[in-house]
Amino acid sequence: MEYMGNVKSDVYIDYGGESVNIRKFREALDAGMTREEAAFETVTGKWAKEKRFDKVRFFGELGSEICDKNNRVEVIFYK
Repeated sequence: MEYMGNVKSDVYIDYGGESVNIRKFREALDAGMTREEAAFETVTGKWAKEKRFDKVRFFGELGSEICDKNNRVEVIFYK
């Protein structure tokens, strides 16, 4: 299994305040992809796909929201 956690933080100030993974995830959602498809559009998701991980499970969901109060998305890629 592979873990991906993404947080909106000042650490990513050079990237607009959020990680590249979370930006790619949000862009894919905005383009009409499902959450699962969007997860595989991230840098980590593409790596996981290359390693033949083909499923994803989301954590920290609040109702229909995928991000918690810290703008974090946590997933596990698995086979």
